Amino acid sequence: MKNDNTLFDNYNYALKEDTSVQNLKIGYILALFFVALITVMSQLFIRNALKNQESDANVVNTSGRQRFLSQQISKNVNILLLDEFLPNTPQTQAKSDTAFAELQKATDLWEKNHIALLKGDKNRNIPAISSPILLQMFVEMGENFDIMLQASKDLINAKSSDNFKNAKFKEILQKKADIILSVEKKFLQQMNKIVDRFALEAKEKIETLKWIELILMFVTFFVLFGEAMLIFRPITKKVNTYILDLKNTYEEVLTLSEELRQINEELFANNEALESFRVLIEKQNRELEIQHQSVMDSIDYAKHIQNAIMVEQEDIIQSFKGAFVLNIPKDVVSGDFYWFGKVNEYKIMILADCTGHGVAGAFMTMIGVTLLNEIIHFQGVTNPEVILANLDMLLKETLQQHQKIKNGMDIGIVVIDENNNQLTFAGARHNLYVAHKGHITQIKGASNSIDGIVYIEFPFVNHIFDIQKGDIFYLTSDGYRDQFGGEKGTKYLHRNFKNLLQEIHTESFFVQKEKLEAEHYRWRGDLEQTDDILIMGFQVI
Repeated sequence: MKNDNTLFDNYNYALKEDTSVQNLKIGYILALFFVALITVMSQLFIRNALKNQESDANVVNTSGRQRFLSQQISKNVNILLLDEFLPNTPQTQAKSDTAFAELQKATDLWEKNHIALLKGDKNRNIPAISSPILLQMFVEMGENFDIMLQASKDLINAKSSDNFKNAKFKEILQKKADIILSVEKKFLQQMNKIVDRFALEAKEKIETLKWIELILMFVTFFVLFGEAMLIFRPITKKVNTYILDLKNTYEEVLTLSEELRQINEELFANNEALESFRVLIEKQNRELEIQHQSVMDSIDYAKHIQNAIMVEQEDIIQSFKGAFVLNIPKDVVSGDFYWFGKVNEYKIMILADCTGHGVAGAFMTMIGVTLLNEIIHFQGVTNPEVILANLDMLLKETLQQHQKIKNGMDIGIVVIDENNNQLTFAGARHNLYVAHKGHITQIKGASNSIDGIVYIEFPFVNHIFDIQKGDIFYLTSDGYRDQFGGEKGTKYLHRNFKNLLQEIHTESFFVQKEKLEAEHYRWRGDLEQTDDILIMGFQVI
């Protein structure tokens, strides 16, 4: 009975104290909120300040670089001018070529830096000018900048033209050099003022930031002081009171321990039920693993079927003086496919990129191969543009294509007339790359896909070439160019791909394939593959 009275008294005491405890909790939470808010604000200000300082540093450095580049332009113009009046020796020519290359590089960078300072450049973390004073200073400096820039460009164009090394060029050189040298001093004076102004405005930003940080520091101090006086001090008193209460409830805890023992026995019985449930879950997991393996086995079998409907790569290689096929699927099965066949005196090479990848793309590849067999082998069509038109029509009939459901493929077709050494190409959003006499040329296909949706009369056009000895032809899907990677995680893009072909096209086809594959994995790094990749290269004579 004594224990019951004690518990009842403690319960009443707890009810009385509940209101004050709740008030302390609310005050404590509010104080923590204000401290956290001030901390977050401080961090945001600091981050913004660091970003602004970095931007200001980039602006000042770029401005200083502009002065150096203008001096470099004048220096190289002087060298070119001097070399024109010296005997034409290998040493003089080499020195003149070096000065001209540096003039081109300095002029290009000078112009880009000027635009970046005036309009901003996100990639280089250079903000656009917002200061009216700086804008006015740039307007005043712009006339001298435009004069020097135009004179330098005119000089570069004159040296690059057929009039190089004649009396007219010397006259142009002398005239443009006089203009550049006469304007440079004014430009440097104006640029010095702009650099000083940039530095002054950056310093003003830092001073403003210091005041803001000081204000935040004082606010934080007062919040912490108020928290100590209004919250922690009363809490300390409450804690002392609760310690005394805990001593009084010790005996009650001993009584409750017996009740806990009984509860533990009930929990033990519940644990046995949980163990049975765990066994059931493990059984279900094993069943899911079996189902997953069955699905993967089906996909592997689909891959064998997909490989079986396409010509062996070795047959393609044996049909040309040299050839390679690089096929890197994103998943087990691919949405890219190639088709190769011979009809009378024609060899037909086709590369296609179907909508999607994986299983969905693989289904489209089978439809594509089937329709191409129908058009080429059974209908006997060997004209690339007609093949594309018929394929577009048959795909619409096969899929019963609706206006808003786009299923199809991008495709490039090459037909080789061996008797006349002539190649005909037509493409649907696919291009042909030609390596001819040491240069890579891109032959663009039509802008529309094979999708059976949009009807355009005569949408596909043939491009006919006379095949020269040593010419190499490349067909590719967009997976290689669209791969993300590199230091900034950007796409590889057409420019890099064309430059890579320019670099490797003189190698053997085996080496070309290896270098294309190695470059893909180098660029991709640890990132996931973006799309299926398929590239074909071949040489006829």
